[in-house]
Amino acid sequence: MYCNGEENYTEEDESRAEQWQNYMKTKKAKLQYQVNVLDKHENISCIFKGISIFVNGYTDPPASELRKLIHLHGGEFHIYYKYGTTTYTIATHLATDKVKKLRKGEKIIHPRWLTDSVKAGIRLREDDYLLYKDGALQTAVAKRLAVGNFGASKVAQCAANDPNFVNNFYERSRLHLISTLAQEMKHYVNELRENQSNNFPSRVRLQHLVDENFANSPKETICHIDLDCFFVSVALRTHPELIGKPVAITHSRSTEGAGMSEIASCSYEARARGVRNGCFIKEARKVCPDLICLPYQFDDYRHISKEIYAILSGYTLNIRAVSCDEMYVDLESLCKEMHIANVMEIISVIRSEILTKTGCNASVGIGNTMLIARIATRHAKPNGQFMIKLDDIDELIKKKKFLLYPELKVSINRLQNLLGEKIGTQIYNMCRGVDKERNFLEKVVRKSISCDINYGIRFTKEDEVMEFLGKMCSELEKKLHIARMTASTITLRLLIRAPDAPLVTENIWDVGNVMRLQERLM
Repeated sequence: MYCNGEENYTEEDESRAEQWQNYMKTKKAKLQYQVNVLDKHENISCIFKGISIFVNGYTDPPASELRKLIHLHGGEFHIYYKYGTTTYTIATHLATDKVKKLRKGEKIIHPRWLTDSVKAGIRLREDDYLLYKDGALQTAVAKRLAVGNFGASKVAQCAANDPNFVNNFYERSRLHLISTLAQEMKHYVNELRENQSNNFPSRVRLQHLVDENFANSPKETICHIDLDCFFVSVALRTHPELIGKPVAITHSRSTEGAGMSEIASCSYEARARGVRNGCFIKEARKVCPDLICLPYQFDDYRHISKEIYAILSGYTLNIRAVSCDEMYVDLESLCKEMHIANVMEIISVIRSEILTKTGCNASVGIGNTMLIARIATRHAKPNGQFMIKLDDIDELIKKKKFLLYPELKVSINRLQNLLGEKIGTQIYNMCRGVDKERNFLEKVVRKSISCDINYGIRFTKEDEVMEFLGKMCSELEKKLHIARMTASTITLRLLIRAPDAPLVTENIWDVGNVMRLQERLM
């Protein structure tokens, strides 16, 4: 109950809170017992004896492998982080807000410390692998962010005054580009279907594959096409002298590597040196000092992506667009109509045409479902093709070769009760490599369209807020027009500085301590 704006808890509320705390305490203890006692592997060394780890976010290798690694070598794995008990947090990087909240003695270490220690047979020095040390580094990290490559203070000042701020933001936003291109490609595929007369001019390239003894279409006809390092491949078209060198695509304009821009895409040569998509430039240059950074080429991504979809439409219209550099193709009708049984040869011809016309390498996985085809792509990369035969699926899954888990001892009925009939059935089937979705011609309808900017914006006057909202509405209108949709419901979300929050945040990019207000209009 609430009275005069202050929270007054009844004895019943306190009892419920205590019950909840006891429940969570028991749950954590149970999970720790399951992970570190029941499921623990037999030790093969004591490299990490006395060490406990907690994995934060995505890592390479993933948390499941790190858990096995720490157990095999004498350590302990924590499902939940506990300050003062957990020795290390394993991560590749942390969000700015989490970095600022680091406490004394907390250690964030790169997963390579574990893998390199195992390879060396001894526990290596942690100093070479620590991302951030004690909380004393928070200020240094904040300063590093504040002097990033965009000139953060300048951006913050112009957010309220620059009439082109919204347009410039979306023109330079990588995530906005990826989202927009994904929708554009889906619409483009629909346009290709509407304008195509089903002549399929490119099929002439497949005449040499016609089988006079053709009887039935092969069962493995669904192909997952993934363009290798797409952003890098596009850049190398105009920079052929950089082929074979470590290249990354980023907003960073720094030549000395002091920036904190994230890497959107990097070449396989850069990956071989330890660079990963999503890592900061400064961290990347520690492992690869000669890393070459190139800017985004948004217009080229759009143009080349459309060219690739157009190439595919010359063979079939059974295309499902996923993004600007990823799509599925079902070749079943092509095989039946042309009497071709060799899907691998068809894909070889298509990949060759894509490379010749766009200069981009494509890796392709082939299977009887989209799920299996996507898994096959893991073995196809880089710049290859791989097929998983229907008869081989069960054996491959049993070996956990593709990280699928058929041995999960959860019945379909239990999953349906927990998650609902549709999702429960879908997860049960996918754990066993079964994916019944195959209708590529069905149009996917978007359920929502949004505009969201919380980057470097500081308003002090009401008219600044209203003017900015007007620009956001114009941007939302553009998105609706591109998607060919109208809105039945509009939701407005505002972030307002909390009364006790400082006027100037520690990091200009951060929204700081805010109150979140949301209103829905029908």
